[in-house]
Amino acid sequence: MRILMVVQHLRHSDEIGGQRSREIFERLTLEGFQVDAIVPNIDPLTSRKAQEGLFYPWKTYRVDALGNTEYRYFVPPTGRRGIWGRIVYSSFAFLNIVLFITCKARGYKLIVTTTHPLLMAITSIYAKKKYAAKLAVEVRDIPLFVAIERKVISKTSVLTWFYRRIEGYLFNNADLVLSYSNRMTDILAKNYSLPKTEFLPIGSEYSEKKREYDFLLTSNKSLKICFFGTLGTVLSLLEVFKLVKLLNDDGVICTLDIYGDGEKRLQLEKLVEDKYENIFFKGVVSKSDVARTCMGYDFAYYPVEGGDAVAASLGNKFFDYLSARTPMIVYGLNSEVADIVNKYRIGLVGDSIQELSEKIASMKSYFSSSDALNSNIDKALLRFSKDQILNDLVSNLKQLENDELNSK
Repeated sequence: MRILMVVQHLRHSDEIGGQRSREIFERLTLEGFQVDAIVPNIDPLTSRKAQEGLFYPWKTYRVDALGNTEYRYFVPPTGRRGIWGRIVYSSFAFLNIVLFITCKARGYKLIVTTTHPLLMAITSIYAKKKYAAKLAVEVRDIPLFVAIERKVISKTSVLTWFYRRIEGYLFNNADLVLSYSNRMTDILAKNYSLPKTEFLPIGSEYSEKKREYDFLLTSNKSLKICFFGTLGTVLSLLEVFKLVKLLNDDGVICTLDIYGDGEKRLQLEKLVEDKYENIFFKGVVSKSDVARTCMGYDFAYYPVEGGDAVAASLGNKFFDYLSARTPMIVYGLNSEVADIVNKYRIGLVGDSIQELSEKIASMKSYFSSSDALNSNIDKALLRFSKDQILNDLVSNLKQLENDELNSK
């Protein structure tokens, strides 16, 4: 079966950002599928160009020995420059992908896309109709609902109305929805009519190497916390700044290292300079270095403070922290991440700085020992095994193919 992937990036492990599209591409080719991917030439997260001087609507970028092909198309470097920058970026993506689909006659039987950017995603409907193919849509985030919660956009605006109509049209044409989190599925199901939906999160790399957690030693009075992620409008770091200050005031030598970049980095650096101590901005690291770097810390911080949309997050950070066997401090009790952390006892969860501080003070009795914590993490790693999740994804796509054959 020949598959067309319409995705926003195909990053390698030495690049910054999530790797999900690359992992799917490589797993599908490993399973014997013929896969083509049409991808923007400029990564929207890093503005990195795959190919210099690309001004063609689209161009062959890489072909492997089995004929699996990556195509790159022109987009301007505005993917992270506010709402209008995103609209310009998405408009170029829409036009060039439509041109690609119009010109290509390769007999695709399955189209795989993501919900974001939306103008890129809806081109997959055109591909589905042209090739009489099945359509699988992966839900990695729910940006409209997050934007409404963060008051970036009004719930009653014309843009919101338009976005929801297009997103609803995408789901109406999908044959399968693959969702990163259960709560994302619940939110979408309340707003749209969804086809068959499967929970397939990002997953973690299993590591058999156990860790010794020095913070569980009775004599230990220090705590090293890290955060990895985009420094933007979605996730707030103000609470962890206050937590670090409170712990230091209580006699715990606590530091926070922040790895990442984004539109609010300078603002956060200025805030830390003016009001806080023991907080350091470390820049960005490649995806392959995140887990290794995270292993050097006692805890990793995951903020999910906000409404239901933010609480539905189950992103790369969670699985990077889990792969590193680093227990988490989660701010936001009513959230997908908190549900998992509490279920497997792999971190501390609270709805206030005071609550988290109190739990940190009693964490030695909560985690018991390094062996007990490693055992809890083992269970979570097995449940969220990336290899098994990718196998499940392939099985779901093969089932789509079988359904098509049985209907004939």
